[in-house]
Parts: sequence; C-alpha cells; structure tokens
Amino acid sequence: MSITEKDIFDFVFFKETLESNKMGEIMNSSDAKTQVEFYRELKQLLLNDLSADTKNKLAEKIPLYLKEDTITLRPVNIPERREKINLSRYAAASGEDKATNTTTFLSDDRNYLIRLHKVEGNYKIFVFSTLRKKLSNMELVFHPSEDKLSLKDNMDSFFITLSQMPDSIDMRLI
Repeated sequence: MSITEKDIFDFVFFKETLESNKMGEIMNSSDAKTQVEFYRELKQLLLNDLSADTKNKLAEKIPLYLKEDTITLRPVNIPERREKINLSRYAAASGEDKATNTTTFLSDDRNYLIRLHKVEGNYKIFVFSTLRKKLSNMELVFHPSEDKLSLKDNMDSFFITLSQMPDSIDMRLI
C-alpha cells in the first residue's frame, strides 16, 4: 500500500477517518516523518491566534470588494526543516512524479489549504479543507497570471501548467 499526500494530511488533521493499515504505515515510515511534522506544525500554526501586526498586514492585502463566494489563499511561510522533505514520494501515490518545489497556500480564515508541487514543468495541486469538507464545483484562479482551473471536487490531486508561480490563488465555489 502506498501513502499519499492526502493520507498524511488526514493522519494529522482527521486521524479518525484514516484506515488503520494506512495509519500504521505512516507511523512506521521514516520517510513520512518529516511530512507528518510539516502538517503538525501547520496545524499548530492554524490553532494559534494571529498577532495584531499580522492582522494589519493581512488587512492591507485584502481588496475593498471580494465576492462572498471567493476565497483567497496566500503563501504560508513555514520554518524550513533541517531534513529535506521527500516530496517525490508523496506528490503521487505511484511514486513516478519527481516534485522539485512545493508551496503551501492558506486561506485567511485558515479553513482551506492548497499545496502546489512543481513536477517537471507542471504543478500538481492538492486542495484540502481543514473542516473536512468535500468541495464541489470550484474554480481556481492563479494570480497574477490569471490561469484558471475548474475542478469537480477536491478528492483527488490535479495537474496544471502555469505560466508562473502564483502570488495568491482565488478559489470560487460555483
């Protein structure tokens, strides 16, 4: 059985939903240790209150008008770990993809998370809800390039070719 990025996300955020054999595989995998730690740190970051300075910086970046059905996700700076994360193993269950760079985007309300794995000129996208919501019929708009991707749901990962690494991503539920 192979471990996926979603399995590791579920292991940290929704352990009760993970199959026991996958849970055991993740707990016994030295390769998964760094990725699990990444999501634990991210979960802790989500639980911490934002400082007044951070809130002010976010307020400066929020446009005056944003449609209610649009969720903006911005890159999150997670402290780098000494060990190199084995991205290629978790970017795809098949193990065939070689992820070279990963960026994590988080919504202001901390309810949505998008991970972009750069894989040989394309990007593999994972969309997660920290509320354990299945998202249906959504459109992602990558800024500043305005590249778009329509998704049926967030249950699988997806590939897209982007003209540049996004500064932010708007997720619009259709």
